[in-house]
Amino acid sequence: MSKDYVSIIDVKDHVGEEVTIGAWVANKSGKGKIAFLQLRDGTAFFQAVAFKPNFIEKFGEEEGTEKFNTIKHLNQETSILITGIVKEDSRSKFGYELDVTKLSEEEKALIREQTEMYHTYQLLIRNGDYYRLASYAENHYYDAYMVVSKDQKEALMTFVQVLAEPNRRSRKVHLQGLDPEAVYYCDVMQREYTGEILMKGGLLIGDLWGDAVSRLYHFEKR
Repeated sequence: MSKDYVSIIDVKDHVGEEVTIGAWVANKSGKGKIAFLQLRDGTAFFQAVAFKPNFIEKFGEEEGTEKFNTIKHLNQETSILITGIVKEDSRSKFGYELDVTKLSEEEKALIREQTEMYHTYQLLIRNGDYYRLASYAENHYYDAYMVVSKDQKEALMTFVQVLAEPNRRSRKVHLQGLDPEAVYYCDVMQREYTGEILMKGGLLIGDLWGDAVSRLYHFEKR
């Protein structure tokens, strides 16, 4: 049986076990029948390995190939829940690897949705300036980071609630890199803010319930 979500920093305690990790794709590589995913979750980095023959053996030719291709074509910064067996591997710079063979239909649908989102904002993500707003490793509850276009006309902020905090309904995140004199429209909040208010006063984050949930905020200069 797979466990409830395991933080990457704790995988060393689960060698030989099947675990589920909620993480984001930091990088990927591979060729042909093998795919390597570098994952992060706010506690550490980790590598997941997907081997196509293992998928075919477990799910059959058609379904196994489909599941492997879904993993192989994940985009950077895609958030996923991924299940596999933790293996100790001295060849890996992380010391351990996740042998992946499981991806649910719900997760596949979410990946397709996030892939479409990535294509919408790919130029901003690739070419913008990156800012770390909060670190789960420091606060033990959430991550927040953003990308701002070079001309400060567009920004994308990701808030990740790694662990829910009891009795907390909202929190503020102070954005960075915006034009303080400009007015920005936020698609999620459906309202306008000045850059100065977003950076000094902060954006109120609310209505996120449970662990391993995230929200994307897009800002466009008016």
